[in-house]
Amino acid sequence: MSESSDETKRQTILVVDDEAEVRALVREVLELHGYAVIDTGDPMDARRIAESQPVHLLLTDVVMPMMSGLELAKRVEASSPTTKVLLMSGYETAAVKGSGRVLISKPFKARDLVNTVRQLLDSKSAFRRPGPPPAPKRGFGPLAVTLGALLLLAGPAAAAPAAPAFTVTLLDGSGHFDSRAHLGKHVLVVRFQASWCKVCNEEAATFERVYKKYRASGVELVSVQVQDTEADARHFLEANKVSYPAGLDPRLKVANRFGFRGTPYTVVINKRGEMVARMHGRTDEARLARILDPLVKRGPGPKAPAPKAPARAK
Repeated sequence: MSESSDETKRQTILVVDDEAEVRALVREVLELHGYAVIDTGDPMDARRIAESQPVHLLLTDVVMPMMSGLELAKRVEASSPTTKVLLMSGYETAAVKGSGRVLISKPFKARDLVNTVRQLLDSKSAFRRPGPPPAPKRGFGPLAVTLGALLLLAGPAAAAPAAPAFTVTLLDGSGHFDSRAHLGKHVLVVRFQASWCKVCNEEAATFERVYKKYRASGVELVSVQVQDTEADARHFLEANKVSYPAGLDPRLKVANRFGFRGTPYTVVINKRGEMVARMHGRTDEARLARILDPLVKRGPGPKAPAPKAPARAK
């Protein structure tokens, strides 16, 4: 059920994200609540749209190719001072904090998105941060519930959401790591880390031990080096004698799809492709063992065939 009003129907929201799936789901949520929505994955295209027609709210991802969401916001505000800005990202940088703009962190609930948009549009200043979202209203339809359970995750209470598929180019030059090749075969540990992260350096030896200990039991571990240069990432891997596969994600395109909250960030995916654990911050070996051990325990082996009855003498 839509909760639109006459005022809402006159308001246009421009959604900018280089992930087509994100744009489609956000658009459905906002249109369900009566907003006119324009979406694009190209920041330059978004700038042209904002200059050519009235846009009440720019809802933009922060990390995008060609132009960041912050730079896009500055350019749109310069040409259209009345347009309000809402940033969305899985990682709040110092630049985002210092900008004074409102940020909604990925992953977010459909309800929280709608409440934040409504409060920002109702506020007198584009830089006013909304207060706590109001208590949920009745009437959110099945679509909002579905979105809350899928890409816009419903939070800690959600049970084992499906992990997004991803591919990274391996830093050792051996090709690509495609998570889909491991589905149904391996338990997958995805470690989001960086060369400049102190905790990542401190825990590098732990993850190397975990990799060597569990690999024979059907566990694969891959490192995704976030916001790193290739040279710095290679130095980190060499200095810490890392032997597990590692790829580069300088713009957080992979990390944000997993609800990245800052380094280090560790995700455990079972053989069915479900994220059974997402850990932000320090992750010791004992904690990993408590998660991995039940996932690699083998069930009872196949029953031995019943012995054949002796042949009857003729």
